[in-house]
Amino acid sequence: MPPETTVASWARYPEGALASDDQLHLALYAGRDRSTTDVYAHWEPSWIRHPIRHYRATDVDAQRGVERVRSLFEEAGIEYAVVPAEERIGVDADATVSADRSPSIR
Repeated sequence: MPPETTVASWARYPEGALASDDQLHLALYAGRDRSTTDVYAHWEPSWIRHPIRHYRATDVDAQRGVERVRSLFEEAGIEYAVVPAEERIGVDADATVSADRSPSIR
């Protein structure tokens, strides 16, 4: 499998799937050594409640998503490391950071 292929995707709805206007969306990739998981996160309109806003992706907030997932990991006692773009697998690191604007969490 190519390293830039998502191995899982997950969405969290703060008020439940049918009541939430927004969702926390995570994309998971196999880490460089294949023993870790790279997690990319963003906050966006719920695809269930606001499918057109979700599809247009005009209200996507990578920083808010990263902050929220870090907070959830810390509350749950999940260890993670923030990895610089140049140490990640996949396409050109500069293109990756500018395209998704979210740092990887391991």
